[in-house]
Amino acid sequence: MARKRFVTSDISTDGKVASLAEENPIAALMWPWFLTALDDWGRMGANPVEVKLTVFPAFPYTSKDIAEVIRLYDINGLAHYYKVDDKEYLAVCPEPWYKYQTYIKKERQEKQQLSKFPAPPNPPWENRSSAIVADDQQQSATNVLSLSLSLSPSLSKDLNNDDDNNARAREDINFVKTCEQEFGRLVSPTELETLQSFVDDGMSEEVVCEAIKRTRLNGHTKVGYTKSILNNWHSKGVKDMAGVSRIDLEFGQRKARDGPGGGHTHASHGSRDRPVIQADVEQEAANGYFAKHLKARASPTVPEVQ
Repeated sequence: MARKRFVTSDISTDGKVASLAEENPIAALMWPWFLTALDDWGRMGANPVEVKLTVFPAFPYTSKDIAEVIRLYDINGLAHYYKVDDKEYLAVCPEPWYKYQTYIKKERQEKQQLSKFPAPPNPPWENRSSAIVADDQQQSATNVLSLSLSLSPSLSKDLNNDDDNNARAREDINFVKTCEQEFGRLVSPTELETLQSFVDDGMSEEVVCEAIKRTRLNGHTKVGYTKSILNNWHSKGVKDMAGVSRIDLEFGQRKARDGPGGGHTHASHGSRDRPVIQADVEQEAANGYFAKHLKARASPTVPEVQ
């Protein structure tokens, strides 16, 4: 899957890259390609054969060449090589990673369970952090700020704000929890990634949660059904619940204009959501998305999605 990654001109003056370039210029030039292979949590698979096939299919590098490059990245501190269950992985330090990948929101950063790759056990950046903390504990509170961490009052304030932001993020709507509650099952990483893609495109999590609830309301527990609703909303420019309300209102107005024979409203369910879902499915059917799954149009129920 294609990913966007930010690479700045700072890479040209980075000490680690410069040191690597002196030892192996090709490895240094290959580094930006590795950056594109990292997921949103700065991790990727490091099996040389797989990297060759997925990252460098058009280059004449062998899997042996790539294995050597990965070793050099680990030695020079550009990335950390590790194994979990005898499988090879590569990860970068989260702090500089998120410094440049600014489009990855804090909510996304905290959802570690979405990563297809396991977190590195005891990564070197955690060891460095522990060493700094141990050293700081031997100094006075004044020296901790002025000498050890060299924090300005404004930076200290920013750190406090980050803590507040993280706390608020944990209180935000969580579509993962909503999905599991509504569907009554665990959701696969692939399904979660599908839903997260809509958030990455600008939809609020509240909108995704609403689509999940409407999926369950119509008797379905498949993320594919939720995706069809979100695709329909996305095509109509829905970003937040105000947009959902707009779509609901427009559908209600069409039903009123068409009269009683204009379609089924499912009034017996006592929910305004049912007509909207019917409209969504019909729209997708018009686009050919659900064509092979639709039952006879004479049926008063929502078409079953296989």
